[in-house]
Amino acid sequence: MFHTQSDVVFIKGLKVDAVIGVFDWERAITQPLLIDIALETDISRAAVSDDVSNALSYKEVCDDVSEWCKEIQAKLLEHLAGQISDKIFAKYNCQKNNVEHC
Repeated sequence: MFHTQSDVVFIKGLKVDAVIGVFDWERAITQPLLIDIALETDISRAAVSDDVSNALSYKEVCDDVSEWCKEIQAKLLEHLAGQISDKIFAKYNCQKNNVEHC
């Protein structure tokens, strides 16, 4: 039997090449970012049904985060993490999320 409390889905080590930084030379290049994301969500429907349509799509989250990093071109990692977190809440069914950069 599955519990009804939220579970955590982890995405670890997502590599994205994006513009990040405050200096002119940083703004002229892309740099590798390693991003870890923890999404608190209810997986009980997917666990019972074995149907991917009831699951949080890891690939979709990774694709979105990669695209957002490239679009945002933040100066500060803190700003980028906050923007990603806000966008995750807006698009995905999760109660909490945590975005970390390495």
